[in-house]
Amino acid sequence: MTTASISLNAKSNISSDLKLDFKFDGTHVASMTLTDSIQNFYHEFDDSPNNHLFEIELSNKRPEQTKVNQNNEIIEDVLAEIFDVKLSNIDLGQVFYGHSIYYYNNPKPVVGQFFHQLGCNGVIKFKFYTPAYVWLIENI
Repeated sequence: MTTASISLNAKSNISSDLKLDFKFDGTHVASMTLTDSIQNFYHEFDDSPNNHLFEIELSNKRPEQTKVNQNNEIIEDVLAEIFDVKLSNIDLGQVFYGHSIYYYNNPKPVVGQFFHQLGCNGVIKFKFYTPAYVWLIENI
């Protein structure tokens, strides 16, 4: 069996109790509580032809962690940062962000593109297929 992998780095801009849960094809594969230090995620999977769904869920974000001024503009916030996303050790860069959808509550449900940071509890969904090298060739 040939394997592929997905990996990334994550941290919070301020040490907090933000939590990330990782699912691969609907199965929970890891969790981490974020700090202001970089933490690594790595997951190997079968590279046989198939469609895949990788999910990153942010939880434990509390309303008081977002400070706003009198004009309701955010002046301070606790954020989760996701970066250095790699598929089979190939850095996806902006391709990951362009192919990811962010489902979150703010305070109503919102669906939008993901841009490196999560500021609301919610889920990033990244769909791709294997063999990973074929997806990489067609999408990078």
